[in-house]
Amino acid sequence: MINCKIDEKQAKIVLSGIKSRGENLTMSMKDIANNLKNSVTQNFEEGGRWSGDPKSLIGGSKKWEPNHYKKKKGTVLITTHNLQNSIFPKSTKNEAIVYSGLNYATIHNFGGTIPAHKITARNGKALKITLPSGQILFRKSANMPEKNIPARPFMVAQPEDIEYAKEVILEHIKKD
Repeated sequence: MINCKIDEKQAKIVLSGIKSRGENLTMSMKDIANNLKNSVTQNFEEGGRWSGDPKSLIGGSKKWEPNHYKKKKGTVLITTHNLQNSIFPKSTKNEAIVYSGLNYATIHNFGGTIPAHKITARNGKALKITLPSGQILFRKSANMPEKNIPARPFMVAQPEDIEYAKEVILEHIKKD
C-alpha cells in the first residue's frame, strides 16, 4: 500500500508562487526576444531558413530565390543591410516580439506584387537608372512597371528558438 499525504497549506504556497511568477515573465520575454532577433539575423546570413508553410513561424532549410534581375554586391535581401539592421527585439511581461519598422519589410517577407507607379527624385536630385546594357541614365522621375516580389521569409523562428523559449520560461517559473 502506498500512502501519499499532501500538506494543503504548503501546496497552496508553492502554487501561489508559480502563479505569481507566471504572471510576470518580463525578464524571460526580454531574453527570448533577443534570442529571436539573433535568429532572424542568422536567417539573413544564411540566405533563408524556412519550412515552406506560409502560415508557419517555424523555419526550415529552404533558401531564398536569388535576385536574377540585380547584379549588385551582397546576398539576397542584403545589399545595403538596411532591412537586416531594421530588426529590433521588444518585450512585455508576457510577449516576446521582433519587428522591422521599414514599410517594405512585409512584402519581402511574404512576397506580393508592387503595382506600377511613378518615382520622383527627392530634394531636387536625380534618379540614377542603370539599364540592362550597363548604360547609366539620370532622370527627375521614372515610371516603374508592376513587379512581383517573391517571398523571402526572414521573420521566422527556428525549432531551437521555440525550445529555448520553453526552457527560459520553465526555469523562470521553477525559481524559488
